[in-house]
Amino acid sequence: MVDTGKAADIASTYIQVLTTLASGIIVAIIGFYPTLLDIQKFNFLILHISLAFFVVSIIAGLMGLGGLINALVRKDIPTDESYVRYPALIQLVLFGMGIIFLFLSLPFSK
Repeated sequence: MVDTGKAADIASTYIQVLTTLASGIIVAIIGFYPTLLDIQKFNFLILHISLAFFVVSIIAGLMGLGGLINALVRKDIPTDESYVRYPALIQLVLFGMGIIFLFLSLPFSK
């Protein structure tokens, strides 16, 4: 038998960590935004795409936490529920895409 409390702790920690990292990256980019205005237009566009991926990743993480809370209220095993699993998977994929696009937007040469 799976311990529901332990499964919920692991799932919520995973979602919270990715949400916090995505939020921190967005804040750091906004903090450096004035210095990023002189990069090339293509890199600037990729940077904005990266920010969009991080924002949608945060939204998916919040949806996953909402599904987790809903599953715990109903006393289900939360990691088996699609309304927890799919938003968490979407969050992971979009966070990874955001990281990839963030590194692609870095101006390595002028």
